[in-house]
Amino acid sequence: MEYRYVKDLAYILLVASIIFLAVFAIKHYNTERNVDPKSLYAEQEVDSNLLRKAIEIEQGIKQRKEFSFSITKDPLKQDIILPQKVDEIKLRLQKRYNQIRLYGVQKFGDKLMVGIEHKDLESQYGIGEQIQGSNLKVRSADPVNQTAVLSNGTKLVVEERMDIYDIPSEKKTPAQDDDISNQNY
Repeated sequence: MEYRYVKDLAYILLVASIIFLAVFAIKHYNTERNVDPKSLYAEQEVDSNLLRKAIEIEQGIKQRKEFSFSITKDPLKQDIILPQKVDEIKLRLQKRYNQIRLYGVQKFGDKLMVGIEHKDLESQYGIGEQIQGSNLKVRSADPVNQTAVLSNGTKLVVEERMDIYDIPSEKKTPAQDDDISNQNY
């Protein structure tokens, strides 16, 4: 029996709260409708510096929203800026593979033989012979100066062979090693 009274009390409170909210909403709507469209503060002037800063900030926000990356590589990858030692070795290997290098000129009897390395192939060529893997021929050779001239006019000189892993690095003086300002943390 008491449960029925509690239920009736809940209905009464619900109806009363709906009526209260309706009266509050109507009163609020009427006060909003009576407000003058021209603000009381419309005549006050904003400081020109403040207005300029606000416009700059809004323009900066618009520019950031409109900006889009148009690069294909990841900008956070550091080897784009500073090549790593592995990249330098790969570049050197590729360069060496495509190069025509003279590694010696020898005289066998009355015939000059030129030792040429090209695309990792070391071969001996005589004057007038075509170099394998290219359209160039050996035009002349000098065994005394260890030089050869190809058909396109390129002069090859025997150079000291250098290991591809010997990459020249910057030499630091002891003062540079101890200088704290040069170190990045």
